[in-house]
Amino acid sequence: MLLLLMIMMTMMTMMMMMMMMIMMMMMMMMMMMMMMMMMMMMMMMMMMMMMMMMMMMMMMMMMMMMMMMMTTTTTTTTTTTSKVNSRSLMYHMTLYLTFPDQSPSIFKNTSHKILLTKLIHN
Repeated sequence: MLLLLMIMMTMMTMMMMMMMMIMMMMMMMMMMMMMMMMMMMMMMMMMMMMMMMMMMMMMMMMMMMMMMMMTTTTTTTTTTTSKVNSRSLMYHMTLYLTFPDQSPSIFKNTSHKILLTKLIHN
């Protein structure tokens, strides 16, 4: 009886060990998978960040160009604030960028001047 119990115990322990090993393996696999997923996500994030950086750089360059162009026309600052929707401003900017010779006629409006000066002074 004692011997049988011993055998049973050993068998049980062995089984437990095996189960533990399998569980560990599964956990390891899961961890590896998670790590891989994380790595992939990180890579994607890095790529996205790079793309964003590139976009930001492009935007900065555009802004710099705009500043350089605008400093010639917008020298006077006015204190009165007026709300102008950004679409018209963008439209005027594009007009100004495309047709520089029309810039005085466009920038006679003071509100745009204010907005542009605000943009410059930021």
